[in-house]
Amino acid sequence: MELGAEICTPQNPHCSDCPVKDFCLAYLAVKKSTKTGKLDSYVKKNLW
Repeated sequence: MELGAEICTPQNPHCSDCPVKDFCLAYLAVKKSTKTGKLDSYVKKNLW
C-alpha cells in the first residue's frame, strides 16, 4: 500500500483509514490539537 499517495496526503489526509496511525507523530499532534484547540509548534531536532 502506498500511504503517501493514497492516505497520508498533505492537503486531505485520511488518518482514520491509516494502518499506522497509532505510531504516527502527525496523527498524534492533530489528535491533541482537537482537544486543546491549538497545534503545538514543531521542534526541529538536529540529527548530527
